[in-house]
Amino acid sequence: MRNVGFALIAAVGALLGGVSGVRAAETSCTGSLSGSITGNVVVPGGASCTLSDITVTGNVQVLQNASLTVDATQQPATIGGNLQATNCAFALLEGGVTVNGNVQIVQCAQQSGFVGPGVRIGGNFQCINNAGACEADLGDVHGNVQIQSNSSSDISLVSVGGNLQCQGNTPPPTHAFGPDFVGGNLQGQCAANLGFAPTTAAPSCVASTLNVPNLTVTSAMDVPATGTTPEYCQVLGAVATNGPPSIAGRYRLA
Repeated sequence: MRNVGFALIAAVGALLGGVSGVRAAETSCTGSLSGSITGNVVVPGGASCTLSDITVTGNVQVLQNASLTVDATQQPATIGGNLQATNCAFALLEGGVTVNGNVQIVQCAQQSGFVGPGVRIGGNFQCINNAGACEADLGDVHGNVQIQSNSSSDISLVSVGGNLQCQGNTPPPTHAFGPDFVGGNLQGQCAANLGFAPTTAAPSCVASTLNVPNLTVTSAMDVPATGTTPEYCQVLGAVATNGPPSIAGRYRLA
């Protein structure tokens, strides 16, 4: 009887082991999705997908000639894993989008990237070999940012926990809305002396220096450093979107 029991346990273990190797559930998006999605989301080749007011526990993948808009201008959106777009039409994050993993956009045809305020990327952000513009504006990237070999690009008011590296972009990247706040090194076409970092001579907290579209600043206050946070500029104001009008920003000083 004991041997039979062991055999049964071994058989169940083998079965469960086989099940654990199965890929996570995938949801195909060919229109609009909202709500809670368990598993991964895939945008099939040539399809168009809009994710809004949504939580995805897994990854989001955008296939060839497909387009993705993650619209969080009215309600937040969260992607628990990574976002990968390769040979796509475009992939664009708008408003309060949180991606817990990495964001990689490669060889896409139209404007792609992220435009906040409120974008948060827990890993790295890579924008490489895109024929369309690469946008990285008003967001927070905990890892590294790599902007490489794109037709045009703008990196403005982004907090980068790692390095900001730009190379081979034609024309070179711009910072139309203001400098970036980089914990690591600024390299290549996004060097500090090219204006991609705040000046170190006279750090300030002047609301009028924030050239953000549709933004009305109500207050800007310099908050001193503490034992757990660096010095930063707290900006309060309203941005013209379809969602709630009030926003708050924290911008580190040099």
